[in-house]
Amino acid sequence: KKVSIGVTAARAANDLRKELEGLKNLQSLTRLDPAEKDRLLSLEESYRELRYNKHIKESKKFLGLRQYSSAKKELASAMDIFAKRKDGIELQYQIDFEYKSHSFDKAVQEANQSIKNQDWLDAEEKLKNANLLFPTDDKIKEKLNLARAVNRLIDELQFLLNQPMRLTDTNVGKYALKLIENNTSVFDKSSKAKKLRNDLLKLLDELKIPREINLISDGKAKIEIRKVGYIEPTSNKTILLYPGSYEFVAKCRSHKDNLKKVQIPIDMKNIVVRIGCGEQI
Repeated sequence: KKVSIGVTAARAANDLRKELEGLKNLQSLTRLDPAEKDRLLSLEESYRELRYNKHIKESKKFLGLRQYSSAKKELASAMDIFAKRKDGIELQYQIDFEYKSHSFDKAVQEANQSIKNQDWLDAEEKLKNANLLFPTDDKIKEKLNLARAVNRLIDELQFLLNQPMRLTDTNVGKYALKLIENNTSVFDKSSKAKKLRNDLLKLLDELKIPREINLISDGKAKIEIRKVGYIEPTSNKTILLYPGSYEFVAKCRSHKDNLKKVQIPIDMKNIVVRIGCGEQI
């Protein structure tokens, strides 16, 4: 009887939630009459509608505040009630689009700041994220391609500088000069790339300066420097060679050829090469 009174009071106060709870409690205690069953079904439907609309309203409020996670959470609760409602589906699209646009704008803003700071690695990462969000934006594609070009150029220049002896190879030296020539416009975008270019050009100039080599031998061997020429027998001779790798071969009658591989470094002075007749045959 007490439960029944509570149901009546809730209905009079137009409190759907309390009336619904009261009818459910009453159902657990006794059999509902047909009118009460109909009322319970009607209340359940009305209460679902009420909860759905409340979640939709909250979701829209959070969306207006750009609190996308909360907006999605409220919408998910609404769609748990009515999964195929048109307004819920449209709101889901709106949240996704606005969140995507917000993430895009943020990535572009951060990328532009990184470009301003000449942090091209970070800029490339941010622009890559922006491009994934809106792949058809041609301006972002253009900036992303520039960032990739700058970072690729810096990597290649650094690689050449880290292995300077490779530049003594004619083909590698030509490649380095071509790399610089083909990226004239890119150097204006990065002071780091410009510095590496200047360091590389300086290194290439240093490679054009021959080094004095003090050649010490036994006065008997005729010495071949492969791909360079021959030196008549001598005990001590100063020769000039550019930095690079060389093969010295001492040739003596009745002796095996004596091969010696020599590397002339870029940054070393007072280089001494000792070679004489090989093992007697």
